[in-house]
Amino acid sequence: MEWFDLSKRILELATTVITLMVAIIGLIELVLKRRARNLRRRLKRRLELHAPGEPAGAEAHRFTPPEQEAWERLVKDIGPERLDEFRRRTGEQGLRPIPEVESALDRIAGEEAARARRRYFSMLGGSAILVLAGAVVIWSNQRPYLTADTEVTMKAFNAFEREDWEGARTLAKKCVDEFSAAANETEKKLVAQKVPVPPTGKCTLAERDRVFDQQGVVNNVAASYWILGRVAAKLNQRDVAKSNFTKAASFSHAVFWDKRIPGFWSPAEDAAGRLEAMEEEDKHTPAPSTPTPTKTPSSVGTTGNP
Repeated sequence: MEWFDLSKRILELATTVITLMVAIIGLIELVLKRRARNLRRRLKRRLELHAPGEPAGAEAHRFTPPEQEAWERLVKDIGPERLDEFRRRTGEQGLRPIPEVESALDRIAGEEAARARRRYFSMLGGSAILVLAGAVVIWSNQRPYLTADTEVTMKAFNAFEREDWEGARTLAKKCVDEFSAAANETEKKLVAQKVPVPPTGKCTLAERDRVFDQQGVVNNVAASYWILGRVAAKLNQRDVAKSNFTKAASFSHAVFWDKRIPGFWSPAEDAAGRLEAMEEEDKHTPAPSTPTPTKTPSSVGTTGNP
């Protein structure tokens, strides 16, 4: 039944998308760090090989447009005096780094990495939004399965699985009280029109949707009677259990979805089997013996006031 909760579907998809995005972001960060190191190395190498005002030969032709833009900003940022000083020191033994140049290289490489990060993250975020929006549109256009009878039956099943007998009984009785009339009417129509009973076991999602559209209220009311029978049996209320199993078995078309199969099972068939087993047990259980009444002492011979 949880499959029909749209919010849960969206949450599951969002969790998957977020997990995938975190992995992709981690990969992007590794790539950007490597690119920033490579850009810094190439810019520094160009500083070492060429004067700032010269065309820089073949090295300049291998620069991509973003790298060339970074080079021009680096030259402007460092200034001619520091560039001349850097070139003079390049040939010296044990070249000492110039802090301003090193800082400018770090800053330019970091800025380029930040620009690339924004581009990647914009594309990634846009893709994630499109995926989620598309899923919401597709699922919201489906027929809503979480109708009032489905919702209360789902809650009753959840309570039954938690062994909350009183909660399960209250919710199942609510479904029966409010929707049994509609379920009986739908069951009569299905029988009169000789609609085949839906097969149990695995089925396609298209078949599942068709069955829900056709007889959802029958499925839920039959399942609620089945829950009432199971709870009564758990509480050793055999007559109540047999009564509810009988009512559940009367909905011959009823099937209920189980995501673990994934497919249908029949509350009517299961209830009929349990009812038959209980009646067989009753046959082999000796009836309680009726005690023989004892005679009441006669009033004759009793003494009283003179």
